[in-house]
Amino acid sequence: MIPYIPYTPPMYKRIRNLLNSLAVYPLSPGYQYLEDILEITTSARRHEYTSVGMLYEEVAKSHGVTPQCVSAAVRRAIIKAWNTADFELEYKLFGNTILFKRGAPTSSDFIANTTKYLLIKKR
Repeated sequence: MIPYIPYTPPMYKRIRNLLNSLAVYPLSPGYQYLEDILEITTSARRHEYTSVGMLYEEVAKSHGVTPQCVSAAVRRAIIKAWNTADFELEYKLFGNTILFKRGAPTSSDFIANTTKYLLIKKR
């Protein structure tokens, strides 16, 4: 008898599905940057980057822009997504770190929590 092995889509598809679920859509300016950042943070190379600034520099090099441009676009995408996404999914990802007085999570919190979610769901 052949054992049942559930199909898990490749990581890039899971990243796209998660970003779409969080209301970060492909037409958003920071979508491609966030997608690239999450691909790096979920790969085996994730230990090479010790700060979000290093991730921004890497993504900026590959897109031919400045790290400040990447940072601003990612921040705008997160704020827009935070205001339009499903609250239940946000709570599932960010748990008790959601503070309505503060508003959207910081870029580093968003990247860390989405990466953690993707890596846990990978298993």
